[in-house]
Amino acid sequence: MRLLGAVLGFMLSTTTSAPATGLAPGPILAAAPSQYVTLDGSRVHYKVVGHGKATIVFLHGLGGNLNVWREQVAALHTKARLILIDLPGHGGSAAPSAGYSMHGFARAVNAVLKATKDEHAILVGHSLGALVAREVDRYYPAHCRAIVSVEGLLQNPVPDAEKGKALLDSFRGEDGDGRVSQFYDAMLTTAPPDIRDQVRSTAVATPRAAFTATLEAALAPEAWVDEKVSVPLYVIVARNSRIDDAYLQYVRSLGKNVAVDVIDGTDHFLMLDAAAGLNGRLEAWLIQHKWIR
Repeated sequence: MRLLGAVLGFMLSTTTSAPATGLAPGPILAAAPSQYVTLDGSRVHYKVVGHGKATIVFLHGLGGNLNVWREQVAALHTKARLILIDLPGHGGSAAPSAGYSMHGFARAVNAVLKATKDEHAILVGHSLGALVAREVDRYYPAHCRAIVSVEGLLQNPVPDAEKGKALLDSFRGEDGDGRVSQFYDAMLTTAPPDIRDQVRSTAVATPRAAFTATLEAALAPEAWVDEKVSVPLYVIVARNSRIDDAYLQYVRSLGKNVAVDVIDGTDHFLMLDAAAGLNGRLEAWLIQHKWIR
C-alpha cells in the first residue's frame, strides 16, 4: 500500500545514489546453495532452506531480491520448508526471453515449484510479489494453498495510462539512478539508514530495463483482472494515511477468507524494519491454520 503513496508523492527532484552495498543475505541464506531452473531458455534463481510439513514461498517486490526475506528465514526455517525466488530480471535470475508480465512471473514460480516437487504452498509476496502470488493462484491453483500479502500491491497504483507512461519515462532518463533512489526513499521513511541504503542500492543495481519493464507489467490492465482470491488471504500493511475504512473494506472483498493486520510505526519494507512484529503475526496466522506448530 505504501507503494501507492510513493507513486503519488513522486517528485521531479533527484537524490544522491546510495552506496552499492545491496541487501545482506543473513547467515542462513548466505550458507544456502543457489539453485536454478530454466524457463524458456532463461535461468530462474532460487534457494531452499528449512524443514517442516508446510512449504512457504517468498516473492520479493520491484527492484528487490530474495535476500529481503532474511529475517523471516531466521524466524521460520525450523518450522517450515522455505523457498525463496528471485523474480526474472532480478537478483540472480536472468531476464525472461518471453518478456516481462505478471503471468510470466507466475510461470517462473510454477517452474520452480515443479522442480522442487512442491504443491499447495503458502505464497508470501511483498509489494509486487503479492500481485504475482495472485497470478499463481489464478493459473496454477495446485501450487497455492494460501496467500500472505506484505504491503502488497492489491490495487493498481497508476490506472491512468498517461500517468503510468510518465512515471516509467522518469526512470529511463539520464538521472535514472537518482530517480529510483528517490522513489525508494519515499517508501523507507521509518527504516534505519543501513536498511535504506541496502534496499535503495539493490533497486539501483537492478538492470534498468528489468526495473521499468517489471513496473510496466504491473501497471498493465491485464494484470488487474477483477477476480477473487480462491484461497485464504492474509493482508499485512503498515499504517499510513491511505489505510482507511474504504481500503480495508476493499481488501476484505478480495476473497471469502480474508484477514487483515495493520502495523503501526513502520513502512513499506516492514519485513526488515519491523521484523519482530511481522514475524509474530505471520507465525500466529500459520499456527491458527495448523500449517506450523
